[in-house]
Amino acid sequence: MDGRGGPRAAEPDAPGRPRGDLLPGTVGRGGGRGARDPARHREVPHVLRAAGAQTGIGGEGAGAVTEQCADVRAALGVYVVGAIDPAERARVDAHLAGCPACRDELAALAGLPALLGRVDEEQLTRVAGPPPELLDALLARAAERRRGPFGGRWPGARARRWAPVAAAACLTLAVGGLAGGLIAAAGDGPGTAAAPPATSAPPSPTRVTPAERIEAANDATGVHGYVLLHERKWGTEVELHLSGLERGARCRLQVIARDGRRDALGSWYVPYDDGYGEYRGSTMFPRGELSTFEIVGLDGEAVLTIPM
Repeated sequence: MDGRGGPRAAEPDAPGRPRGDLLPGTVGRGGGRGARDPARHREVPHVLRAAGAQTGIGGEGAGAVTEQCADVRAALGVYVVGAIDPAERARVDAHLAGCPACRDELAALAGLPALLGRVDEEQLTRVAGPPPELLDALLARAAERRRGPFGGRWPGARARRWAPVAAAACLTLAVGGLAGGLIAAAGDGPGTAAAPPATSAPPSPTRVTPAERIEAANDATGVHGYVLLHERKWGTEVELHLSGLERGARCRLQVIARDGRRDALGSWYVPYDDGYGEYRGSTMFPRGELSTFEIVGLDGEAVLTIPM
């Protein structure tokens, strides 16, 4: 009732927003059990957040988040750290070429490999892990989300992709607090600066920034490789491709600036028999300050040097 004794008009409700542990369900599905508030374990941005509003029932109009977008965004975590298998990478690359919204998601994760590359085993042991029930909850929610509209499951290959994504989410939660401390520590030392947040990808699918390609080879080890460099406002995005490695080889990538400063981009291992390996990361150094990329084994032995 208002002050004049008449009924007061009802105020409209605020629009809802999808919330949950993982990405929203299949486009076009009806309601269901509400998702639990994620504040308990903190939300993981980009990789495991709500993908955005859907347009209509099963619609794929302008700005719609399709089922394919949801699948691709779930794979961006392993994509950006170079742990995705080649067949899956080809599928993600094809989708990114025509989807600016998903490229925005990828750009927001570009700084993650560089941060993880600064984390050593000793630091990880000092970080409290996520609650033990979190992985089970994520896996259960992933299985529920991947059920078909009539209760059936998607084919096994697609369903199995959710297990490593959920596991990666737990790792991200454990490392998240440590990464923040690394950024703060980087700003305290002389001559160092923390990389600012990644900028958005180009807004149009027809506008693609060309990459600079630089190749090198080590005749002694038989390793050949090249880097693709993309200039960004916050530094340089790096994509490394190597061949001639032994299966199970463990490598580390670091970049040396012209003034002698070094930036560790991360480490990985080669799981394939063909000796092919690739890694994506980023450095705070602008392209004009780059001098050399060094790929070394975890024992410090040189694998390949790529001069600029």
